[in-house]
Amino acid sequence: MKELLPHLLQHFAVVAFDFAGCGNSQGKYATLGVGEARDLAQVLQSVREKYSVSEVYLWGRCVGAVAIMHMLHSFH
Repeated sequence: MKELLPHLLQHFAVVAFDFAGCGNSQGKYATLGVGEARDLAQVLQSVREKYSVSEVYLWGRCVGAVAIMHMLHSFH
């Protein structure tokens, strides 16, 4: 993601984070989409409330991609 960030910031506001148990975040375990989908839904809710965002683009890889798919299926 770090390589893409300078290009994305020219066109978008970007929120980047690690799921619990992944990357540099605390936590011992990843749940392969279930808990991460809840985390992602909370991040999106916070961003929408704080910044009045009406349109969101999601990008993830590995567990992030699974979380996106799970969240879209479970929370839409």
